[in-house]
Amino acid sequence: MKIILVPCLAALLSAAPPATVDRDEYRAAARQSLHGYGVTSDVDALLKALTSDPRPIVRILAADLLASMQARSAAPVMRSSLESESDEKVRSHLGKDLLDLEGDQARTLVSALLTRTRELDNRIYLAGPLAELKDFSGYPDVLAGLKSQNLATQMFAAYALGSFLAKCRDCGLVPAPVDEALESLKVATARPHVMIALSHRLDDPRVVAALEAVAATDHDDFVKHIAKVFLEQAAREKQKNHAGQN
Repeated sequence: MKIILVPCLAALLSAAPPATVDRDEYRAAARQSLHGYGVTSDVDALLKALTSDPRPIVRILAADLLASMQARSAAPVMRSSLESESDEKVRSHLGKDLLDLEGDQARTLVSALLTRTRELDNRIYLAGPLAELKDFSGYPDVLAGLKSQNLATQMFAAYALGSFLAKCRDCGLVPAPVDEALESLKVATARPHVMIALSHRLDDPRVVAALEAVAATDHDDFVKHIAKVFLEQAAREKQKNHAGQN
């Protein structure tokens, strides 16, 4: 799973909707982490770390930073590393990073990687980016993650669910992603992260009604704040749509 947890919920809520990663913040954190491991962050040094550093965490950070920098020249090296890499977590990061760099060109490769990935967290890590390309094969893993007793797994599954909510409309998944998200909203530990996922479907009256209920009744003030932020966003989007129709 992701080594640097950027952004935090507060940063997500301050971002333009739907909430996205602050890439400058992520790159700064990755560079700082790599510096602590004695690795500089120019492209050549990152490629060397990716291919020869014995520490999995360094290989992960190097690959993720190359993708965040959109260093497209790194894609062939990543593909080669994916074939030789022995650590499954590193392979899952390489798969996601290839999707970031190559988009649909890497989809078949990463979909095949998913089929041979065993650990649930690593499967979830691939499921969300694949869903962005309308490959929904990782949906069962996201469902399993949402029901996990491990709070980190539950959180990352909720974030991955956001990609399914954004890309799967009438796509035949059972349960439908909106239905699953609304059900998961009942789980207190998952609620903040599920609301972020639901921010992709603020056009659905059921989503707005669920957020209104959370804003009115939840015992956690921060959770209520998150709900109110997204309700305000929903109202703006509704007003904008009405203005566009006039």
